[in-house]
Amino acid sequence: MPAYQLPVLQKNTDELLRQLEAEIKECTEVRSPYANKVKKFMIANGIWHLNELDYFWRVKYEEFLKDEVKPVSCSTYIKAFDRMKQHTICGKAHLSGKKKYNRPAYRNQILFLLYHPEPEIFKKFDNTVKKQDLLWNFSVQASETLKKQIFQILHHIIENVNDTWWRRMYLMALKQFYRYCVEMEFNTIEWLEQNQIDQFKKSSYGQNIYREFDIVNYAQKVLFTEAEKIPWNANVWYMERIHLQEERINPSDPVDTISFLEIVNGENRKLAKQYVKYNLGLTDLSLSSIKQEFIYIRRFLVSLPPDINVDSLSREQAERVLYQFGNREIKEKSYNRILDAIVHFFQFLKVRNYISEIPFQQEYYRKKEILQHHDRSVEKSVTAQIVSNLYRFPEQIRLIYLHLWTLGLRISEVCTLKGNAYYIWGKDTWIQVYQIKSRTYKRIPIPYALYRIMKVYLSRYQIRRDEYVFKNTRGGAFCGDTFIYNMKRYCKICGIGNGEYVFRSHDYRHGVATQFYDSEVPLQSIRDYLGHEYEEMTLQYVDYMPRRADNANEEFFKNTENNLAECLRKESANEQSDLF
Repeated sequence: MPAYQLPVLQKNTDELLRQLEAEIKECTEVRSPYANKVKKFMIANGIWHLNELDYFWRVKYEEFLKDEVKPVSCSTYIKAFDRMKQHTICGKAHLSGKKKYNRPAYRNQILFLLYHPEPEIFKKFDNTVKKQDLLWNFSVQASETLKKQIFQILHHIIENVNDTWWRRMYLMALKQFYRYCVEMEFNTIEWLEQNQIDQFKKSSYGQNIYREFDIVNYAQKVLFTEAEKIPWNANVWYMERIHLQEERINPSDPVDTISFLEIVNGENRKLAKQYVKYNLGLTDLSLSSIKQEFIYIRRFLVSLPPDINVDSLSREQAERVLYQFGNREIKEKSYNRILDAIVHFFQFLKVRNYISEIPFQQEYYRKKEILQHHDRSVEKSVTAQIVSNLYRFPEQIRLIYLHLWTLGLRISEVCTLKGNAYYIWGKDTWIQVYQIKSRTYKRIPIPYALYRIMKVYLSRYQIRRDEYVFKNTRGGAFCGDTFIYNMKRYCKICGIGNGEYVFRSHDYRHGVATQFYDSEVPLQSIRDYLGHEYEEMTLQYVDYMPRRADNANEEFFKNTENNLAECLRKESANEQSDLF
């Protein structure tokens, strides 16, 4: 270097040093001895601004400290290094004028969560013991699509899982899944096949994950729900992303997903997706009906040989599968439902010109349905035991049971009652019920005692008119399956029916209908009360056969003219009189 340039270089170095000292002086949260050690390291490596510090220099600083301080003090000096880096991040955020958190853009580089560009994020990890867990390498050789997806899922966990332990578990699971995807050279998470998911769970990566975590499902859900447009090509659809009309959804038993993974034939899977999409968008079917019908169709498609496309299915191949379905131990009504679903699917294919004709005659396979009646009413001795033990049940479970026992409502109807459901009209107390199956409201009278109990409950918990009466932990409608699980559990604890009673919510609907019928309420009135469309359905709910037969026999034989024994006695007496 020419001698005349040395003063200029010295001047520049002095200026940079003054700037560095000024930056360090502003970092008041770090004491001078620790800050000076960072300053010494920076000068030795030609680093003149605190914002140039990153994870790479953090590793170098740890090596530098080995010759500078005692091992027991290293962690304190490293913490000072972290604080100084975080100070620059906070200063940068302050200068930019940002008032709320924004998810950063993906970059093909190492992301160290302790140096996250958003202060709200890195503050969540200040107390993390294993700092290595906070390192995410997005510069690794892998699909850019895959890395962007992992980046997105990572931030979803950070933003939404507030509990420290659970967040750590989720992040550990995601990191294991990320490593596996890189090793297997996956291009995207959305299109993983079932066998690939199963292989991951059996691998060493999957085995290291806490058993409660289904990280693949979580990852696919995040990608589906956060997509700008609904990703109809995904192999699993998450219903919360598809905004259907409220009346098409059962809040007490919501459909969370529709999975196409079981259909291994790509063309058949594509057609199945189109059919479900059609039902979601162009029909007014309830979501539960759509999924149930799809399950039947999926069974049919899975039963086909993997190399057979449904749009080129021959009559012989279709008949072979339908014959197999027909030979299964399925009730006639259930079998016909499956057949209807398959026919609807093929009608869709025909209308869309995928096929020219349906490759089977549905009339040939339809089975004759024989109306069967099942005596399902709950014995009075059982209900008496439950009522006498209700004080031992949780409050919500107790009140839901009272609605079933006294009113015969469906469990879905009870779980979706709103705060405005109970009212007085004239001299009677009533309840307004939304029937999810028929998507209509009905109003029925209720006992005054139940009305008063519920009014006290609504007042105690300040439940507003538009809120669910019975809520889950998130404020939504109470889950019907959760209620049934708890009823079975507490019935067993209380020894109901000597511990052998199996609770079924629908049995109480049969019981109420039967009590009405025994009290000579007209069948039409019972039908309206239950909310049935046809009387044939109501007849299946009325356990009338044994009782009505016994009552009819008793009434018949009360008349002495109909008493066979009386006739015999009369004849015997006449014969004897003839002898004399």
